[in-house]
Amino acid sequence: MDKANGYRVDYPKGWKASPYISGIVVAEINKADKSTGFQIRITESGLSSIAYSEWYLGRLIKDMKAEFLSAKHLSINGMPAIEYALKSGRGPTPYFLKSWLIFVPTSNKIYIIQSGCLMNERSTIDPILSDMAESFRLN
Repeated sequence: MDKANGYRVDYPKGWKASPYISGIVVAEINKADKSTGFQIRITESGLSSIAYSEWYLGRLIKDMKAEFLSAKHLSINGMPAIEYALKSGRGPTPYFLKSWLIFVPTSNKIYIIQSGCLMNERSTIDPILSDMAESFRLN
């Protein structure tokens, strides 16, 4: 639970959560061997959720040299959200990237969850990352 930033996320036993204050990144949750990471970011935007989502996806593809795999609109604990899945081409090892943009109704606040794992671990790790993201709730 992050009382200062007003949210809670459940994560598996053996994973470690820690504050990570760098720009908009406020927390990081890692698997014990650090092969998989889950970052929580907070930002604000005056753009519509659609415009922000399109901007964010374009930037993620460019910054990570990623290939778009899928997008899904959903609700996470009553808040509108979008989930993106990508394959990163940055570096010698392919990574599976997953991001969730969670839009807080009645405000400009957006919680961004970014995660990643080795592409060959996707089938095992993706359900865990999704469970973590879907456990996100405001305090």
